[in-house]
Amino acid sequence: MDDRTLGKGRKCVPSPSAAAVGRSAVLLLAGVVFVGWLMMWAMLPTRTYSSTWAPKLAALTGFGKQGIRITVYVFPVLFVFVVACVYLHLQQQKGGDPNTQRRTSTRIAAAWRRPVLVRGPLGIVTGIELAVLLMFMALLVWFYYAYVTVEFSKLLRVKPGQKLWQAELEKAAKRLGSVGSLCCALLFLPVARGSSLLPLVGLTSESGIKYHVWLGNMAMAIFTAHGLCYVFFWASTDQIHLMTKWARTRASNVAGELALLCGLAMWATALPRIRRRMFELFFYAHHLYIPFIVFSALHMGVTVFCYVLPGVFLFAVDRCLRFLQSRARVRLVSSRLLPSGAVELNFAKSRCLRHNPTSTLFVNVPCVSRLQWHPFSVTSSSSLEPDTLSIVIKNRGGWTQKLYETVSSLPPSGGHLGVSVEGPYSPADGVTPFLAHDSLVMISGGIGITPFISVIRELVYQSAMAETASMPRLLLVCVFRTSAELDMLDLLVPASGGLYGSPSLDLRIEAYVTSESEPRTGNDAHKRPCQQVWFKPWPSDAPVSPALGSNGWLWLGAVVSSSFAAFLLLVAALQRFYIYPVDRDSNHVYPWAARTMLNLLFLGVSVAGVTGAAFLWSKRRSAREAKKIKSVDGPTPAMSPVSLLHWAGGGGVERELESLPAQPLAQATNVHFGHRPDLKKMLLGIHDENVGVMASDMANGTWDEVLITSLFNPVDAHRIIQIPLHLHGFDDFVAWHPNRTGAEDIRHLMFLCSNARHLWTKMGITNIIDQAIQVDRSGPAILEFILSLPDLQLEMPPIINFKQVIAVGGWYLWWIRRKVTHNESIPPPWRWALSVLSISSNHQRGTSLVRISPEAKWCKPDPRFIKLNVDAAYYSDEGVGATAAILRDDKGNFLGAQCKFIPVAVDAITIEALAMRDGLIFANSFGSNRVEAESDSLQVINYCDGQTIWWDSAAAIFTECLDTSTSIGKVVYKHCYRSCNQVAHMLAHFSYCNKTSFSWLDEPPDFIVSKLVDDVNII
Repeated sequence: MDDRTLGKGRKCVPSPSAAAVGRSAVLLLAGVVFVGWLMMWAMLPTRTYSSTWAPKLAALTGFGKQGIRITVYVFPVLFVFVVACVYLHLQQQKGGDPNTQRRTSTRIAAAWRRPVLVRGPLGIVTGIELAVLLMFMALLVWFYYAYVTVEFSKLLRVKPGQKLWQAELEKAAKRLGSVGSLCCALLFLPVARGSSLLPLVGLTSESGIKYHVWLGNMAMAIFTAHGLCYVFFWASTDQIHLMTKWARTRASNVAGELALLCGLAMWATALPRIRRRMFELFFYAHHLYIPFIVFSALHMGVTVFCYVLPGVFLFAVDRCLRFLQSRARVRLVSSRLLPSGAVELNFAKSRCLRHNPTSTLFVNVPCVSRLQWHPFSVTSSSSLEPDTLSIVIKNRGGWTQKLYETVSSLPPSGGHLGVSVEGPYSPADGVTPFLAHDSLVMISGGIGITPFISVIRELVYQSAMAETASMPRLLLVCVFRTSAELDMLDLLVPASGGLYGSPSLDLRIEAYVTSESEPRTGNDAHKRPCQQVWFKPWPSDAPVSPALGSNGWLWLGAVVSSSFAAFLLLVAALQRFYIYPVDRDSNHVYPWAARTMLNLLFLGVSVAGVTGAAFLWSKRRSAREAKKIKSVDGPTPAMSPVSLLHWAGGGGVERELESLPAQPLAQATNVHFGHRPDLKKMLLGIHDENVGVMASDMANGTWDEVLITSLFNPVDAHRIIQIPLHLHGFDDFVAWHPNRTGAEDIRHLMFLCSNARHLWTKMGITNIIDQAIQVDRSGPAILEFILSLPDLQLEMPPIINFKQVIAVGGWYLWWIRRKVTHNESIPPPWRWALSVLSISSNHQRGTSLVRISPEAKWCKPDPRFIKLNVDAAYYSDEGVGATAAILRDDKGNFLGAQCKFIPVAVDAITIEALAMRDGLIFANSFGSNRVEAESDSLQVINYCDGQTIWWDSAAAIFTECLDTSTSIGKVVYKHCYRSCNQVAHMLAHFSYCNKTSFSWLDEPPDFIVSKLVDDVNII
């Protein structure tokens, strides 16, 4: 064979330096175009653009205003998208040292990537995010200011019967809509999961959601103000009938109102509290984006809609591709059922599909639920397992429970399970961030270990393939509740075996079992082998493959370019042969609604047609490749690697492994019982210069900022500190796997949720709770620890043992949760402490030998009445006084209270009369028509009840009391003992001591809580 024959099989591979220059040039080109696009937005509201630039551009394009906006505001974004596709394709083909590249980039960006806002409505905000946000808001302010200035300068005269401020209001309202369009131009870009723009700027589909939320909040706030200003304008000019007007060749008011209603529905259901409690309502309500886009286009008109078109177009392409990919059934090869309740699903994968560690795969199992899609971390490595893609699902809810039962009911081989997937979606950095560190610490809890499995498998492959590059030392700290969950470590070994035992990889595993103090020798759960199920694929099942084949980024750029070209051809034909003969470019003849709907129809047809054709071509190619992947029916393994461990006892347990391929894994594993990991000690024991930390599904807590800053370099230190261990999210390559409800167990419900924290704070025992929750992750174990503490009394009255209060408080929180689950009404959170203290106090009184006389206790009023207690404090030496009143309902619940300081007091009876008058006025303000008024002054009660003639200095005041009683309806006056009126007395004394007046509604002040509890005690 000669040299010419050999040369035919060679590929021309550019040098690394030439490839790097090419990538930099492409990235620079995209940056320049994007900055120019933003500059055109800044110039849009100016006279220069409208008077000079726009006419010239209109003459060049030949499409009128629509042509201008497509050229200036649509083309640049699509061009940057296509350039980003080319850049990412080149990035996939690049070589070089990722370690060097990562260190250089992190040094440059270190200062900007530090978090500057950690707590607040925006969440965690880095320096660069805050800078971009402030610049964008400055652009919005400039955009509105420039528009309004130009519009106001044109108001040389106003319409007859219209005032100048009304004309200015109309213009200001109109330009608010223009500002909202600027927000909508970017709104859909962060939520296109497969977009090339996100990885171009270092974002993932998860991290982009934050920016979508910011833009959505800004857009809806501006559009709401836009609508309200127009409603106010129409009402002030007697044109409210315009709200129902659908103009033929102008903006449709009805369409705008419908779009605003759809937006408000999405905005309301996206509130954090509603989204967490009713996720499905939020999810399905967000499908209103379709009518929102349609009605917005009908309201704006097709020319103005071009401002928003780039984001809508790219989102439509992405959504169409995801829909097509999710319709296919994928080939499920095997499954592993772990004794702890976890199930591993292993899919056949096309070799051209490459995914990075910590990727996410969306899964749908029709036999479990046809509508529900759930995201799971990919645990396999595309380098180590080129033909397999794996995920792990923990049995933690209804959907996962049904899936586990379905898989476990199948025969060991020959069964079938239909599954559809979408994704996987990977971080753009790949393995580079992990190789950039000298040491990598991975901290996980329970199922949170899954994203780290893919990291470890990938680094195992890299260590075996690397010849001279140094690999980071790995420390995996995993916390489990029971020893049965230790079988999660089985997942570190692929189901098909794998490449383990590389001498260059330093892996250490520290496993902690928190709810068991020693190995359970009588429990063989950890010794049971995992059950392996082999599936028989159907002919229609296909391996998981990229939606557009091996060169997916290039094909995505081609799909976007081709579909938009098809859209332009259809619009040009529509304009030239159908609209122009009727309208003649006047925009005042052909109906806006018909033109807009035709444009939207052509948009859908072009996207669906081109995307569908590209997908079908890719599917045929994948089908030919799938024939090469044959299903393998193998026996169920006798034992899993970690299940063959035998225990030696002690806090740190040495384990031996009988499975030779995983021998290094067993030697690297230590198991500790009865306590949680001391993270501070572990981090202090790391002496490397460059340390990376990843955390997944940890319990509530915060980092020691001084410690972390002293140990790690600035880039890694800020990443560690910004991890909100009490929340769940995704930032950089920090992975989380939350329970959808946000409450991982009883521990969270009883001791860590916001309502529980409010309850313990009210009773002054937060310090005890904070001490106890560090002991264990289990709620019962924490309560057991609390009950073992020495007896102490509450610092605040009533005098009750704090253990009793915590036990009652835990039961009360469970009772509240039960009522919420059954959609029953619950008392407000501030009243919970009163209830807990009252129950505890009743128990203490019931077990005490001391009894209180019933007649010396405050009594609840008759049903449908409210109880008013009044009292006064008179100080004859100073000639001052104070009055007080408190209202409670027929169940003893606090309604409100007030106290007033009287700087000039004549005598005691006058102050007592003032107390009754002010109390009746206070009760009347609550709107009740039945009041029981109590005072410990018998003279006042006799005066008010008509049993004594008013002849003294307080006569005029009692007359006012009678008038107020008449306006209330029915008032019953009763005399009570001083001991029954202690709360009112304390309020009056409080007013005198502070020489001022106070009032409280709904929630009582802390200094009367103990007496309120004492009054409602039934014993």
